[in-house]
Amino acid sequence: MSWVTDWKKLLTQDEDDSAAAFSENDNKARTVDDYANTLKGLINMRRVVCILKGLSFPQSRDKMPRGSTIDIYWVVDDGGICLLMSYILSRSTVWRAGVKIRVFVVLTDADENPQVVEHAVVDFLQQMRIDAVVITVDLQNASLQDDFRADPWDKNCPSGVPTLTVCEKFGLKKGGDDDDLTVASSLASYTYGGLPSPCNGSKPFWHNSCMPCTLESTPPTFPTVNNMPFDNNHERGSMMRQRQKQQPRCLSLGTAKKFNNLIRRHSSPASLVVTHLPLLHKASESVDFMEYVETMMNHMNNVLLILGTGVEYLTTVA
Repeated sequence: MSWVTDWKKLLTQDEDDSAAAFSENDNKARTVDDYANTLKGLINMRRVVCILKGLSFPQSRDKMPRGSTIDIYWVVDDGGICLLMSYILSRSTVWRAGVKIRVFVVLTDADENPQVVEHAVVDFLQQMRIDAVVITVDLQNASLQDDFRADPWDKNCPSGVPTLTVCEKFGLKKGGDDDDLTVASSLASYTYGGLPSPCNGSKPFWHNSCMPCTLESTPPTFPTVNNMPFDNNHERGSMMRQRQKQQPRCLSLGTAKKFNNLIRRHSSPASLVVTHLPLLHKASESVDFMEYVETMMNHMNNVLLILGTGVEYLTTVA
């Protein structure tokens, strides 16, 4: 889909012609709602949604000059769809002559170690045979990740939207020392009951040190929170209880501005910026969603926003 570039004009009301303008504006406002409802329908049907917001996107006959970059801003685990789409574009005749892929991993927590995260992502991309430069960037105290992912207990959340950050995808968690982050799981991810596996990717979700590592093992019965299964690990249960106490978060323009400043600082000359589509159900109105996206991508030339379906598009399992 393409972005509605003149959506603000659809909501402009002429104060000098109040009655007629009100009627016209009311009809055009529904046009914005129709655009948002189309997105909702695609998301509910679990279709991959791609929105191109650009002014000079290259055509099939064009050739991108050497030194062109495709910059990916990776915040949450989207199944690797942003990486996959960028890689496919880079292999086309338009881009493949001299394009470089850069992956900006956005850190949103003070406990995330940039060196460890970078090493994990580089290792993952090498296994995927994706040639890319990995750069970690810091955006703490903005809660950016919450605009692109949903909590498991969110009743308004469509199925298949991201629920993990990049660090959670790779199983990076706080170790014993303040600066000790360890990789707790392999780069291949498995799921059980719709939840990501906290253990090594080669083991089933219910594996522990007293059980053989076989996929035929029978999973025990776990306690539930809001009918969501989780293991007996105290840290995991405590984190879930803490998140349950939080109120549902709405899209914040302040966060969108901070993200926009970060992108413009690193990717102003980029030929294409690829990142996640904000969750539409977190906007109270369609206009709020449109304003958020517009603010997030302000002054950027070509932007591709993607929302996956919960499927793992990249895997190390042959």
